[in-house]
Amino acid sequence: MAATNVALPRPEDVELIVCDVDGTLLTDAHVVHPTTQRAFAALRALRPDLPIVIASGKQYSSCTDVREALGLEPTFPAIHGHGALLHGDHGELIASHPLAPHAILHIADQMRGRGTFVFTPDAVVLINAEAGKDWATVARKYDKHVIDASGPSERTEFLRRIETGEQPIVKITVCTDTAETEAVFAQLEGHQRELVSSSDTSKSEPPFHITRAIPWIIELVPPGVDKARAVRELCATRGLDMSKVLAFGDGDNDAKMLESVGHGVAMGNGMPEPKRRAKYVTVTNNEGGVGVFISSIFGFET
Repeated sequence: MAATNVALPRPEDVELIVCDVDGTLLTDAHVVHPTTQRAFAALRALRPDLPIVIASGKQYSSCTDVREALGLEPTFPAIHGHGALLHGDHGELIASHPLAPHAILHIADQMRGRGTFVFTPDAVVLINAEAGKDWATVARKYDKHVIDASGPSERTEFLRRIETGEQPIVKITVCTDTAETEAVFAQLEGHQRELVSSSDTSKSEPPFHITRAIPWIIELVPPGVDKARAVRELCATRGLDMSKVLAFGDGDNDAKMLESVGHGVAMGNGMPEPKRRAKYVTVTNNEGGVGVFISSIFGFET
């Protein structure tokens, strides 16, 4: 159960549930743990109108299997692209916050030779390949719709469409070996500062925020965009209070969300920052941590 001395929320204190996907709902084998499946089935039977929201860095189309496994299709809203994409109850895109084209092109150029992906609202596109690394195959373990546009002609055309605004991008990911992650993170912070200093306006806001959902993947998302903001926007549209939200996550990109809701739960396998900010810590994703915690609140057998 939860590794914490804080009293569990009461069932009536939960009016919205928000769950990260990779490392949270999914095990390391990329499947929903049976304990979590059983807990969600029992919860859907007990409180069918309780909104259960997927909040993932991936796109809506990449989480279809997860929603189907948990019986969430197609009745609830969803948060994707770390909050850059907000979908309605039937999957329709109701809000989008893309990255600035000039920032995308700058990072694409500076990260040449290192595995770099950009995320459209419905696909993951490899724009920079890395010698000796098959990052596209790795990416397909997490996302269904991976396109390799790292070849010279494909890359040129895809970047042209970004530059002209034809193709919106909501996230960039840069893949690293674990030993290099901190150094690459620092490089990206340097490029962030370069873009601010080279701006021809008085606006000093960085063109992207840097975070991580997985320790060896660095993610660049639009400024001001995060899961906490998206959950707050969703609560506002439904007349719900953030204090009534139960949220689960494992990555640095989940930390602010876990801190901002009434009942934030970090996974036992999570990074240090979400564990520090969350009110609760449950067992790991490979032990069905989400299902274990929900069962503890609602009195379900695990």
